[in-house]
Amino acid sequence: MTTPELLLETQRLRATLPPRGERTDIPVLRRLSLRLKASRSLRREPAVQAFLDDVDDSLRHATPVRLRRTKARINRQDDHRIFSLFDTPCFPALSLELLCYRPLWEDDMLAARYPSRITPVMVERASAGFAPRLVVALFPENHVDHLHRDDDLVFYFIDKFIARHHRVTQPMLRHVVAEGDLPRLRGCSRAQVQRAAVHWVRLHEHHHHAGPLRLRAARSLKRLKPLAGLEELRVDVAGMLCCLGGSSGLAPAEAEFTYQFILAERLLRHAVEGIPTPNHDAVASQVLFDFLLRRGGIRVVGRTLHLCRQLPDRLADFAATVDAIESGILQQPGDRVQQQLLGFVNEHAAYDTLLGRYRHMPFFEDIKRRLRL
Repeated sequence: MTTPELLLETQRLRATLPPRGERTDIPVLRRLSLRLKASRSLRREPAVQAFLDDVDDSLRHATPVRLRRTKARINRQDDHRIFSLFDTPCFPALSLELLCYRPLWEDDMLAARYPSRITPVMVERASAGFAPRLVVALFPENHVDHLHRDDDLVFYFIDKFIARHHRVTQPMLRHVVAEGDLPRLRGCSRAQVQRAAVHWVRLHEHHHHAGPLRLRAARSLKRLKPLAGLEELRVDVAGMLCCLGGSSGLAPAEAEFTYQFILAERLLRHAVEGIPTPNHDAVASQVLFDFLLRRGGIRVVGRTLHLCRQLPDRLADFAATVDAIESGILQQPGDRVQQQLLGFVNEHAAYDTLLGRYRHMPFFEDIKRRLRL
């Protein structure tokens, strides 16, 4: 059957499902199983058959849903289609979904030096849950079984990285960054952004699994909004340093472009996210901005951001500072390390102690207003 037919049937079925938290109730799963088996097109799809087998196993044995066949098929990338049931607060729009994707080329040297289970893709067709701009990735724990095994793939939707770079970052480069800074990014092509974004997510995901407080082992310590943001920032600074130091294995011009791309996305675009208050990525970008500003890595003249020659060294200082705090886990209780990380964030972010929440820095508030971001 054609993809439009499959998507139409998926849309009709997802409209019958209850809200998050109720999708694994036995009556819900039983109705879903019956409707999929009665469908005209979906029931013939191998991806749907794998999902049905998992659901029927759960119903037959009265056990929680375990998407073993579904995820095994996803990991094999049999036909570049994903069909599953999702339930995640990160992407609340995800429900019963169908995704058709095209995997993208990766640099062999970079992939060998920085192994991880990422799969950068372009979305070709997808059901409604994948439409929101914020749905830029798909993680194994987003499925209704909430499990993430070591061999499970993580998908990054590079088409969305390209779109938001041209929608948000490029206007910020033109109106906020001093002329002559970040020169390789100015007027860059979609193909250049695609390559850099693929490199970025490779480095990003690898560094989540490196360091003294690796994400999988320390997720409970980093569950707070500001610390979740700090973790995202930590791995991106590590990625920038790889590009600057030559360890990426990329050609020098490609490494420099990728460094500038990650820096612009992290320091500029992320900083204006969240309405009306900053989200976790924006809080983290404020931390980096203030850290660099205080130490001479960047300076602000009027409404213009200037990058200083010392910026690479100050990025290395930032990485060393966070690493020193996280290394305390070897001698101190986890809650003490968590408080030290939180103190570091609040030292540099715009935190309103009276209201007990973060706010956008005036510099970025002005940008959001002027550029209507």
